[in-house]
Parts: sequence; structure tokens; C-alpha cells
Amino acid sequence: MSKRVVTTDLFGKPVRHQRPRYEAALERGERKTLTERAVRVCWLSGVIPKNLMFGMPLEISLVFNEAKASFVYGNYVAVIVLAASFIEHWFIASLSDRGIRRRLLGD
Repeated sequence: MSKRVVTTDLFGKPVRHQRPRYEAALERGERKTLTERAVRVCWLSGVIPKNLMFGMPLEISLVFNEAKASFVYGNYVAVIVLAASFIEHWFIASLSDRGIRRRLLGD
């Protein structure tokens, strides 16, 4: 049985569905910050090399991508925390490659 879409009320008048207020507020915020985000994306595209595959584990890659997205949206505190996490993950991975991690962490 398919659902029937009713676009008129009992008197034949068209039913107007109001958009939730939070959707309108989100759209206004998106429009207001569009140019600022575009500038940040352009800057990132100049800083981060294109067409290069970074050889990093999935977890580190996810942290890196989240830091980039946070920077684009202007969440600078999150960028600092995620950058510190990225550096820590990268540092531990480089130590693991050299066999030093077992001695430092007692693994």
C-alpha cells in the first residue's frame, strides 16, 4: 500500500508546510560565512599538496581530515586540539617504526 500525499485540506485549500526555524537559522549561518570558508579552502589548497597519497594509518588520516574541516569552519580551538592529536599519533607511529615505542611505553 503506498502512502498518499495530501496537498490540500478538507476545504480544498493548499496546505503550507512550514520549514523548521532551525533549518532557516542554519541556512542563514551558512550563507553568512560562505566567503570566509571559501578563503580558508583556497588557502588550504595552496598549503596542502594535491595528488599526493599520504601514507598514514586510517586513524591518523581521520584526525587530519577532521582538523582540516574544523579549520574551514573556523573552529580554531578544535584545530589546535586535533593538530596536537595528529602530531602525537604521527610521533608514536614514527617511534614504532624504529622500535623505540616498546621501550618508552613498556609494551
